[in-house]
Amino acid sequence: MPTPIPIPIHKGRLILFGGSFDPPHRGHLAFAAFLHRNMPGYGLLMVPAARSPHKPAGPVASAHDRVEMLRLGLEDVGLPADAAGVWTDEIDRAEGTDPSYWVDTLARARSLIGEPCDLRFVIGADQLTALARWHDPHRILKLASPIILLRGCPSGEADRAQLVQEFARSGDWSDAEVACIRRGFIAGQPVIDASSTRVRTLLRVSPESSELDSLLTPRVLELVRQRDIYRQRSEG
Repeated sequence: MPTPIPIPIHKGRLILFGGSFDPPHRGHLAFAAFLHRNMPGYGLLMVPAARSPHKPAGPVASAHDRVEMLRLGLEDVGLPADAAGVWTDEIDRAEGTDPSYWVDTLARARSLIGEPCDLRFVIGADQLTALARWHDPHRILKLASPIILLRGCPSGEADRAQLVQEFARSGDWSDAEVACIRRGFIAGQPVIDASSTRVRTLLRVSPESSELDSLLTPRVLELVRQRDIYRQRSEG
């Protein structure tokens, strides 16, 4: 059985924001806050992956630590507990080193919400052309509509049109699927230059660096330092 959804779902409107979150940085959390402000009435679930099928190794931090960091980070950016939460379904269903397939996560979420259901999911613009190589990609777009996280990509109209064109060339997509991607852009996204890889490097080699204050929210950084989550761990 899927893990219960930890927040109330009003009128079946829900956004899933998946990732390794190893650790969750200010870019992740700023976009979560942006979605809460700009898509009123939608619940928001951060979905930490057990192991992403798009990365050769699993997360460095434990599942427990990543979940706690996400919960603290959501509080740091002021998201109310009845509107945003952490859904641990991928972690809870993990067996051994099996990767987390996003299509399964969407199907399990939809089974809990029921019909009618307006299910959305976040995908980085850098992953658009790779979507054709995801497990059962056409079913993904049948189950849910994308919201595209630009992650520092140019955000002008011409730039968005180019991203859509590149997506259309990357797989055997129908006109309806291309249109679905085109509708996934939301103007005014925050642009924060942060990466989990950079954070992990700093925490290993310079854990007191002032740069970390600009990359992690206060309670996330406090927890990471308190538990020394990354200093002694390799990238695997």
